[in-house]
Amino acid sequence: GSILEAENVFLSLPQRDISTWNSILSAYLDKDEGEKVLYLYGVMQGNGVSPDERTSVTALQACCMLSSKEEPVFIKGNSMKKKSLDIGRALHADAQRKGFDADAFVCSTLVNMYGKCGCLEEAERIFTSMGNSNAITWNVMAATYAQNGYGHEALTCFEHMQNEGLSANTVTFVCALKACACIQAIDKGKEIHSEIVSRRLLKTDV
Repeated sequence: GSILEAENVFLSLPQRDISTWNSILSAYLDKDEGEKVLYLYGVMQGNGVSPDERTSVTALQACCMLSSKEEPVFIKGNSMKKKSLDIGRALHADAQRKGFDADAFVCSTLVNMYGKCGCLEEAERIFTSMGNSNAITWNVMAATYAQNGYGHEALTCFEHMQNEGLSANTVTFVCALKACACIQAIDKGKEIHSEIVSRRLLKTDV
């Protein structure tokens, strides 16, 4: 938790490879300093160090962090975080150039980023293009729908996971309950509540 000590160690290194850059970027992300992460993302490349998939994920998470602090604007009837969306699109283009858009974690973070910026169409496109969706990616898509007010679509994700036998976790159930609240689906909410109780999640995780 001592970012100043982390900075001192980082700056004292005679050489900084991608591993050390990723470490300092993660440290700033943990401190909720998204702008610093994005600034150093550029500095790193200016110093001749090429990002890897982990760097891309960290930068996209920093973009999500910025979006949570930005006031939305309405574009063609949609509520969007314009500044964060522009940064996210640039990061997405960078990931594509480096071939990172085939990585499941990068894709999941892209879905999350576009969802938080209010660009649901792009989030859906990336999710659909993913070959092998797992519980994590379905959770991200369900959360994206829920946070944008698309309760029916979020519940469809939840039901698909159940039909495919994918293991639902506390994140899955939280998204499903938010979706029920969004569309006032009390009966479905009670059904999900019963499943939470049957799995003994109520007292421990939910």
